[in-house]
Amino acid sequence: MSLRCSWPRIALHLLVVAIACGCGQATNAGGGGFAFDVAMVKDAGLADADGGVKTDLGVADAATDALDGGVGDGVADVVADLISDVGLDSQQDDVVDIAPAGCVPANCDDKNPCTVDTCTANYVCQHVPKLDGDTCDDGNVCTTAELCSAGVCVGVGPVCGNATCDCGENAVSCPADCAPPMALIPAGSFWIGCNAAKDAKCQPSEQPQHKVTLSAYYMDLTETTVTQYKACVDAAVCTLPGKQVPIWYATYPDFPNHPVTFIDWAQARQYCQWRGATFDLPTEAQWEMAARGDCEKNGSTADDPGCAAAMRTYPWGEDQPTCSNAVLNGALKQGCDTNFTWEVGSKPAGVSPYGLHDLEGNVSEWTRDWSGNYGAAAVTDPLGPSSATYRSIRGSSLSSPANKSFGRACERSYDYPNGAGGSIGLRCVRAIP
Repeated sequence: MSLRCSWPRIALHLLVVAIACGCGQATNAGGGGFAFDVAMVKDAGLADADGGVKTDLGVADAATDALDGGVGDGVADVVADLISDVGLDSQQDDVVDIAPAGCVPANCDDKNPCTVDTCTANYVCQHVPKLDGDTCDDGNVCTTAELCSAGVCVGVGPVCGNATCDCGENAVSCPADCAPPMALIPAGSFWIGCNAAKDAKCQPSEQPQHKVTLSAYYMDLTETTVTQYKACVDAAVCTLPGKQVPIWYATYPDFPNHPVTFIDWAQARQYCQWRGATFDLPTEAQWEMAARGDCEKNGSTADDPGCAAAMRTYPWGEDQPTCSNAVLNGALKQGCDTNFTWEVGSKPAGVSPYGLHDLEGNVSEWTRDWSGNYGAAAVTDPLGPSSATYRSIRGSSLSSPANKSFGRACERSYDYPNGAGGSIGLRCVRAIP
């Protein structure tokens, strides 16, 4: 067990006692610290009435001088030398961690899972921050995929509706289906908009390309499924998809892992917010960075002007979209010739740099933003226009042609907020407080 104390002062007094008493009563007991006779300490004038070692170095000096015959040498000189060596005067009270039996990380644990705690040779605790994205353990058995972000250990909490799972102190696990899996998108910068250096299909609405910096957030690994949305309906919070007939939603339970469709913008956002106070639809910028990656994911750095030209065209890179990497319009029918959506995550060759599935293909996805034109200035955590006619939609769908014009990460679309179709779905983000 480590002690919190002013070690140079204790060292001085123990040294005084050891030398003054002829070292016969001051010993290092098995390497675990000093043992000494309190009576001798009192006789030497170094103890108070309760037997505690006095902390005034002036008193210690006077006592040692007395023991040396008042000539100011011997023990007093040793004490003076030690004071000089450790850089203390009688007014200092530097406090560090010491461990009587030797320092180990547990002796100086700062209880932060995003630091590496070590002890120096002088028993000083060092707390070295971990990097963003390093794994950690937040101590909660009901969170998963914990990663460090800005010095804080953040896990994906199993959220059931608007309440967390029942994870008491005796719990060892939580229901696997309690929360859809999410991926951490670390804080970073990227260039939003069409990269004309690589993309020959740039549209006016995708320009000008400009720098965006985002705070860290989590994003669903897949599009929201029929089963996941049904849980919100069963909780009497969400309403049935489909304005007149819940067409594809009615396929439950036959297609539980297909993306839910025929929901409008308000229904999509209500579902996300039902999952927890920090959940919402992604902004356009959050959606696009999740699809393309930040500057580092594209082989550049945030401070490099060349990051703009490095941004990838598609979530998977530069290969043209096909039914091997996305659920698109096939040669004969939509949905890669099935005339239907596919189960989420069916095209692993098309994952984004962060491992997200189906950001292109299967269904397009609502975002939080109103649709509007881009500006040229660099921005941080943009939210889009304050109002407009249409809500922004991102990503291609099962009805998009498999050619270079579609499936691009910068591609933008929109619809009326009350629009609801068979090729529009959603996924949610979770803010990191």
